[in-house]
Amino acid sequence: MLFSALQIRYGFPIFRIPSSTMQYNDNPLAFVGAQVFYGIPFLVELRCLIDHTFSKTALDVFQYWQCFQYHFDMYAAKNGNIWYTQKEIGIKTELPDKCIFGVLFSAVVMLLLVGPMVFFSDLTAFVATNPV
Repeated sequence: MLFSALQIRYGFPIFRIPSSTMQYNDNPLAFVGAQVFYGIPFLVELRCLIDHTFSKTALDVFQYWQCFQYHFDMYAAKNGNIWYTQKEIGIKTELPDKCIFGVLFSAVVMLLLVGPMVFFSDLTAFVATNPV
């Protein structure tokens, strides 16, 4: 508890740009690089362990790991939704978007859900009635 109070009193550490490139870089190539870095087994865990060892923090290693996970999720959400930030707020959705994403996807989902039930039911002409 003492460490938490000291951390609140003296402030949270400010990460420099080299140690936290995900926060400052909006380049799509950097986002792909972050995805590759995150996909390499045990590299993120090793980095979190080393960063936790050499940083002044009141968090334990698992909380530090969660903090990195939250940071990566926010970075991925910011760069994954870049096309939505370029769209002007309040503009109606165009008709092709509604047709493709609304009607077509709804039809595919309904076909996958209802299709097998109709296909194997007594409603189809080529299926014999079930005597049981």
